[in-house]
Amino acid sequence: MSKIKRLRLFFKERLFNRSNFFYSIFFPMILVGTVLIVGFSLYTYQKTYNNLRENLIADRKSSINQVKGNIEQKIQTIEYSFTTYSNTTSFKNLIRRPLTYQDYIAVREISSELAYIGAIGIGNASYRLVSLSHGWEISNGSLKQLPEEEVTQISDFMRASDQYILWKPDKKSIKMYVL
Repeated sequence: MSKIKRLRLFFKERLFNRSNFFYSIFFPMILVGTVLIVGFSLYTYQKTYNNLRENLIADRKSSINQVKGNIEQKIQTIEYSFTTYSNTTSFKNLIRRPLTYQDYIAVREISSELAYIGAIGIGNASYRLVSLSHGWEISNGSLKQLPEEEVTQISDFMRASDQYILWKPDKKSIKMYVL
């Protein structure tokens, strides 16, 4: 064998052994590093996701509680306003008598009071005043005579309860009855 061939063989073996050594050290290090980085990334992602979800849930609960508090406050204001208005002598005199189209001053007075209650109450709400004993209703500034079946339906609903203020769900609204 020539000297050149032996040198080539020598360098080839040494180079091959060095590359094996290189691969035997760095491949496990790269593999362990990759596993650590992926594991840490997944852990960080999971923690961040859980924290964001908990914060979002807490924010939504807070918002719901705030809305609930606002609605309760407005309902209490409406209840107080109707209760206060129903205890005035002008209201007691109006509700005890039958109203006709000739009583436009009384209708205007009640309508303005209902508009005032609407202004301090819930926006886009409509309020109406009903006399079951005389079968009339004032709503949106106008007087309307109620059919007997509607008077009976409201009377039956109110008799079924012993509460002073009643709330009844309707198609797209909630009705409040003050006895």
